[in-house]
Amino acid sequence: MKGTKLQRQNQHRKRLISKIKRWKTKGKDTAGLEKDLGYSSGKLDRPTFRSGRDCDPRLKKWQGTTE
Repeated sequence: MKGTKLQRQNQHRKRLISKIKRWKTKGKDTAGLEKDLGYSSGKLDRPTFRSGRDCDPRLKKWQGTTE
């Protein structure tokens, strides 16, 4: 791996910003890219999701809580 985590995150943000700029000039929808930029910059929190035993359908009948 090259660079620290912070350097890689900054590089990702720069690439997203330039991609958004290119897409806007072409008239494409940039909502998803802007959302990802918000996640990477820390302005938005990523949505939570169930993982592991909580989302395993084989164990659904054994779970006490149902959602």
